[in-house]
Amino acid sequence: MPNFEPTLFTSIPPRMRRFVQGRDFGTSWQMACIASWKAAGFRTLSLNSPEEIEALRSFASIIEFEEIPEGQSRPSMTDFFIAARKSGSKIAGIVNADCIIIPQTRIAERLKDSINGIVIAERLNLSQETFRPTGVPCQGFDAFFFEVAALSRIERDDHWRIGEVWADFWLPLAFNAAGFEIKTLPAPILLHLNHELAWDWADWKSHFSRIIELLRAHGGGRLDSDLVKKLLEASELNDDDVDELSKLLFAWLTKREPLWYPEAGSLDDLIASILKAMVTSESSVHPFRALLRQTIDALGLRPTLYKLGLVKLNIPT
Repeated sequence: MPNFEPTLFTSIPPRMRRFVQGRDFGTSWQMACIASWKAAGFRTLSLNSPEEIEALRSFASIIEFEEIPEGQSRPSMTDFFIAARKSGSKIAGIVNADCIIIPQTRIAERLKDSINGIVIAERLNLSQETFRPTGVPCQGFDAFFFEVAALSRIERDDHWRIGEVWADFWLPLAFNAAGFEIKTLPAPILLHLNHELAWDWADWKSHFSRIIELLRAHGGGRLDSDLVKKLLEASELNDDDVDELSKLLFAWLTKREPLWYPEAGSLDDLIASILKAMVTSESSVHPFRALLRQTIDALGLRPTLYKLGLVKLNIPT
């Protein structure tokens, strides 16, 4: 019988570097990410090669590891599906290794009800120069949650790997093609510290073509008819085509029904409103600092950021 402790899967890099103001917070940021996943109520498991697991021994006390097939440098989505089936959990998730789950969102608790498909999660980007929210949406997704039993109906495609360009589009669309619902969340639930791009621009166009192939093979799935027409009419894609079509597809994905609607005036409503406001925060310095302080305290982030040496503790006088 599957249990109700959800398992969250990732693939921790052997060495994470995150430089801000001349200081490398890579290891501390990674530890903060893992701690946030566990605090959110997830069993946490990282898929890595044997060589990577050896290099990551310092994390062995706070996260479980599982080896990926020999010869692979990065786990495929298929590897995550196999691991999820072996986990014994009813609910599983996949998260990019450098994303912190924001406290107060209670995401694991929300997943106990039937989700009938896949839940996609967005992030808030923090500047790699200042740690401030950039106010710029990421145009992608960094965490996914689903019922493990649904995986038996998902079409296998060993091409896709975690962190690869358009993999975050393929996964929800593969669920859609199998007849499942795609659900969003009332607000971003992840924090992400910006860094240099980790994928190859050469794959940007060719990998998007695989998205169109998936939709074409399933008659567009259950996408909006006008969007399906635009996507399926695309043949020889140029960069402008990919840019336009991906924005349309992202907009459609983000407009799916949320997993829950916060009750007006509730704490959930307050937290969601703050997080949504941070995506489009103003750039004015002094008002922003006040908003940032209030947000850090409202989300309970001050103790974690204090341990990283990024903020001061508020000491009552």
